[in-house]
Amino acid sequence: MSRLAGVFAVLGALTLTACGGDSAVAPPVPTGIVILGGDRQSDTVGRTLPVPLAISVRDNTGAPAPNVRVEWTVTTGGGTLSASSVLSDGEGDASVNWTLGNTPGDQSVTATFTGIVTSPVHFSATAIPRRASLGPIVLHYDGAHWSTALEDVNAARVSLTSIWGATPSAVFAVGGSCGNPLVLRYDGTSWGTPPPSCTGNFFSNFTSVWGNSASDVFVANRNGMPPKLGGSVDHYDGQSWNFMYFVPCPMEIQCPAFQGVWSSSSTDAFAVAEAGVIAHYDGSNWNAQTSGTTQALYGVWGVGSAGSVFAVGAAGTILFYDRSTWHAQTIGTSPLYAVWGTSANDVFAVGGAGTILHYDGTAWTAQNSGTAQSLYGIWGTAGNEVFAVGDGSTILHYDGATWTAQTTTASMNLRGIWGSSPTNVFAVGAPK
Repeated sequence: MSRLAGVFAVLGALTLTACGGDSAVAPPVPTGIVILGGDRQSDTVGRTLPVPLAISVRDNTGAPAPNVRVEWTVTTGGGTLSASSVLSDGEGDASVNWTLGNTPGDQSVTATFTGIVTSPVHFSATAIPRRASLGPIVLHYDGAHWSTALEDVNAARVSLTSIWGATPSAVFAVGGSCGNPLVLRYDGTSWGTPPPSCTGNFFSNFTSVWGNSASDVFVANRNGMPPKLGGSVDHYDGQSWNFMYFVPCPMEIQCPAFQGVWSSSSTDAFAVAEAGVIAHYDGSNWNAQTSGTTQALYGVWGVGSAGSVFAVGAAGTILFYDRSTWHAQTIGTSPLYAVWGTSANDVFAVGGAGTILHYDGTAWTAQNSGTAQSLYGIWGTAGNEVFAVGDGSTILHYDGATWTAQTTTASMNLRGIWGSSPTNVFAVGAPK
């Protein structure tokens, strides 16, 4: 923490006269506080201020005073502090985080300690009214009801496209905000805060997410910036997101954009893109594979690290990979946006105009979805516990025999779904 030179004058020295005429200087005592940082901030009501409130305790010689218990108190505004008392460290410093109260306007906090000679210090902040919500971006299902789990309350124009979790307390939702790629993470208690404002200009977003653990996550990144550079596959190692792979292409043409990603292990991942592009990761390198089609591919899913892999896309395209060659299994003409299954003999694909197809290991057959809305996401825990989501707040549940619509009060176009159990399911998208 930076130091403030000369911020505290010597308040005085006390002398004692001993018997025989000798005099001695009394030991230093803590006498006052100076502010190091965090004063006069502003943020939205209910938000934690970005800069901690920091002070330095000084003694009567002007030197730092360690091990002094500093008491922190919210005096106006009704906010909260990360601690009500903190011991000053070896340099005499102490700090707390301040979460503003829900009342717009001026708010304040004081810091003091027993025996202080000077006045307690006062921190002030301005709480800005919360902007009206643009609408929900994450829904949660508890086994009985769907409810809003997260809203875009900062007018950041968040649009989430995909969701996947390593555990119930490590869930990743990806998409974009005002042209910037965006990752929101759920820690088992709450989602991270959406961006504070709409400030993007990069024309790119994450389109798909899948992984193997909280420190081994892949995302597909679509770059729409002219001249449309396609995008990339990025990777999260538990600390940061890093570029991994892009589709090489001449600058004078539009490069294929990645739309889907799936992984079974750290040495087995697939990414699909426009123009029939498929790439496989073996733990060291990404290698292009021959798909046999030029149709745009939107979704990919497989059965373990050695099992079958399926990819779906435009014009009803379905591809099957036997770990040697990709084979066409095209059925119908409606675009297919997502694929998921429980085994090689129990696979679902969803797409335009309410299309739902099921594969039993031999053939694909159409199922009655009961909707004409396009479907973009599918996930489940078993063949008789499957969810599909799409436009117009559409949420469907499959019990092994029938698809049934589920209700939500949220007005959304849903794009992805994932859960840790049938009673802990998240769906993501964008407000309508």
